[in-house]
Amino acid sequence: MLATSVYPAIWPFWGIAAFGWSESTIGLTLAAFGIMTAIVQGALTGPAVKKLGENGAALVGLATAAIAAAGYAFAPDLIWVLILLVIHAPEGIVFPALSALMSKEAPADAQGELQGGIASTQNLSMLIGTLLFAQVFGYTMNQFIGTAFLLSAAMIVVAIGIYLLHRRQ
Repeated sequence: MLATSVYPAIWPFWGIAAFGWSESTIGLTLAAFGIMTAIVQGALTGPAVKKLGENGAALVGLATAAIAAAGYAFAPDLIWVLILLVIHAPEGIVFPALSALMSKEAPADAQGELQGGIASTQNLSMLIGTLLFAQVFGYTMNQFIGTAFLLSAAMIVVAIGIYLLHRRQ
């Protein structure tokens, strides 16, 4: 969640600075991503988990998130952003898959604590990430406008590495 807080932190500012987007273009790109994520979560999570398992589905979602974040850093125009939004959509599988894995590990009488801990961690990550990515964007936008997205992609790659190491244990 920390790495993906780059989107609410900088998306509008990045769209305006990189492409001269209007408010309506910003809103439409956010709506397009929301719709695609909802479709993936609602229609594709079950089949993805059935085919790949929860671990595999989570890894696919994380990999597409890293690819998309890096892609946004170098996107030359709106068409590429729209293509990346489609590539990015399977990230919507990650939370349901990881949540299911965590729920299986927690005893029945600790499910509320687990869900509360997850929600608290998400909120804290969003708070920290918003501050982090806004500062990175503001500080680096004149050198390379995609730095915050590259940082997000790197964080996701590190998360994938940690996840894979944890799975082996």
